[in-house]
Amino acid sequence: MANPLDRLNPVHRQEGADFVATEATIPVTVGLGTRILMPLLWLTGVIPAALCLALKTHYVVFIAFLLIGTIPGIIFQVKKVKADSYFKQLSAAINDASAEYEIYIEHKAELLGSKTLIDVLGSSINLDKDFIDIAAARSGLAKGSASADAINDYAQKVDRLARNINIALERYPELRAHADISAVMQQVASATRNITAARARANDLVHRWNIEIFNWPINRLVAAQNHYTTMTGFLVSAKARADATMGYFGGDA
Repeated sequence: MANPLDRLNPVHRQEGADFVATEATIPVTVGLGTRILMPLLWLTGVIPAALCLALKTHYVVFIAFLLIGTIPGIIFQVKKVKADSYFKQLSAAINDASAEYEIYIEHKAELLGSKTLIDVLGSSINLDKDFIDIAAARSGLAKGSASADAINDYAQKVDRLARNINIALERYPELRAHADISAVMQQVASATRNITAARARANDLVHRWNIEIFNWPINRLVAAQNHYTTMTGFLVSAKARADATMGYFGGDA
């Protein structure tokens, strides 16, 4: 069987770990054997009971086979209901984590667009294009319901603005020494740490989802019946990944 996440002919994204992340989702499917598993479990008791009825055995034997034979089907059904509830709870947790991640990105964007920074940096660097791009990315978001791709795009636009501001501050050291600028940039650094933590939590939940939906037979059957697919996590921008790699290996050496 071919690898469903084909790395020979994929759609590539320039984000991720040390390899290029593959933009793909895998739908959950089950075979015919799994689909007929539940009816067979119910028939475990029906068939012997029917034989007892045909052979005109004592009614107690008939009832015993019927009741005992339905136990596997009842257990399977209860587990299906629990699995369905679990997936709904996990989906809600992913939505909450995504909303938290988005809120931290929004907070960072507000800090970078604060009047303090704009007033001081306005004469030193033109940030109009960055703010226009951020506004466009923000317009595509709906709190708690935006797609991972939309939030990733928004996060990358905010990261680019932060990078351009940092470049300007490196170019003009006297601006970095400004007390108000220093205070805002410390808040930006704190917001960045919160973003990293929120992204890690959201991605951990997405990773759990992507594993759980393929657990056979209960989870996989429920996931297939609900047409679930794997989810795409939140990605680190290519520039942030490159900076981290350079820092880890000690620069250009």
